[in-house]
Amino acid sequence: MLELDSRTGHQCLSIESPIAWNVRGVTGPQGPKGEKGDAGVSDATLRRGAEAVAISPNVAFDPIASVDLPAGQYAITATGNIWNTKRDSTTACELLGTSPPADPQAYVTSAGAQQTTLALTGVADIGDARTIRIGCVTQDADVQGHAQILAVKIGELK
Repeated sequence: MLELDSRTGHQCLSIESPIAWNVRGVTGPQGPKGEKGDAGVSDATLRRGAEAVAISPNVAFDPIASVDLPAGQYAITATGNIWNTKRDSTTACELLGTSPPADPQAYVTSAGAQQTTLALTGVADIGDARTIRIGCVTQDADVQGHAQILAVKIGELK
């Protein structure tokens, strides 16, 4: 191969062909469609408890909502409301069945019949199917609550 610089007046001989670099050719046909990939690892489950569940006084973590989950790793969020139908009260609630245990508990103080928001988060690394619950405990009668649990299956807990 002989290299000539056309800027200096050199040209190809009659038996030589010039080469043009960086020239784009015609687009070729589209290739075959690839195989479908594996399903992702994300899966979400939402369970709502009853609209108003009575929380028994002095009963250790009376459940107000629950969700049954198959084996896997989950990020869990639980929300709801707690209220006392007659007077101010304090209620403690927590996610039950998570591993490691969810921390901290949520302490809810309700002012009479006004609803107070409850919010809990945690993770669950489940080897076998398990029920995750929101449990509440109070010393006062007439306390009620309702809640929902959202469990999102994730690929790996870090």
